[in-house]
Order: sequence, then structure tokens, then C-alpha cells
Amino acid sequence: MSKILDLLAPWLPILLAAAAILMVLSAVLPWITRKRGGRGESFKYRLHDALLTAAERSFFGVLQSALSPAHLITFKVRIADVITPQKGLSGSQWQKAFNRISAKHIDFLICRADDLSPVLAIELDDASHQGEKRIQRDQMVDSALASAGLPLLRMPARKAYSPAELRQKIASILSQR
Repeated sequence: MSKILDLLAPWLPILLAAAAILMVLSAVLPWITRKRGGRGESFKYRLHDALLTAAERSFFGVLQSALSPAHLITFKVRIADVITPQKGLSGSQWQKAFNRISAKHIDFLICRADDLSPVLAIELDDASHQGEKRIQRDQMVDSALASAGLPLLRMPARKAYSPAELRQKIASILSQR
């Protein structure tokens, strides 16, 4: 046994250092991978029951009947996929402007059917739009869409909608373009 210890003695500091490094790495690596977004982690997901809420589905049906075949309806569209910050901003200003719109969505977007160019955004305003943070969000969205030249129709959420009334509102807005 003493011969083995005599042989290992010169290597003992190196072996202890290697063991210490392995212990530190085993403690730090999981923390680092979590900070980087958990690469390698596998999460479980579930399918939503429907893409639209009952109120949104009701409105969508009326909206379909109110529009001509010259228009196409899309929904839950990310605002940053419809508008972008103006050219001429510095890199940091552009990023700040982009970040303001990147995680926000429009309830419905009406596009021309022939080229899919956006012509009208529609937001359904339910009771959640009465909160202070939501009011600020809505004002920012209103301002961003207006600055890009995309009209926005805000519709109060209701149990039922009149196709004729909706058709008239949309026609009035689109005739001004």
C-alpha cells in the first residue's frame, strides 16, 4: 500500500485539482445552460382548443360576411410583421422602436386578396382594455399604426354584431385611403 501511495504522491495535487475542477463544473454548467435559454431542455406543450376566443370567433364570422372577396382576413398578427420602424434611426433607436411592437398583436388584419397588402387593422376591445396598462398599450399601438399609415378600427366587444353596420364602418375607413 505504501508503494502505491509513494507512486501517487507526486500526482496527488494534480488529481485533487482535477477533482475540484470537475466539482465546480458540475455545479456551474447547469446554471449556465439555464441562463442561455435551457438548450437541451425538453418542455411539454399542449394544443390550444381554438385559435380564437368565442367572442373573436363570433366577430370573425360577421367580419367574413361583411367583406367582399377582394379582401382577406388574418388574425392574431404580430404588429412587427405588419409595420417596421422608419429608416434613419440609429441602431439602438431602431431596436428600441422595434421592441415596442415586437411582442404585440393585432386581433384582425384585413388585407387585399390580390397582393396581401394590409389595409385595415381591427381590435376588439373588451373589459380588459379598461386597465391603465392596457390603455397605455392601446395608445402606443394606435400611435404606431397611425404613423405607418395603417388605419385601425376599434370595435367594442359585444354578444352580436351587425354585418351591415360593420360593412359600413369598414367601407368608410377604406374609402379614405
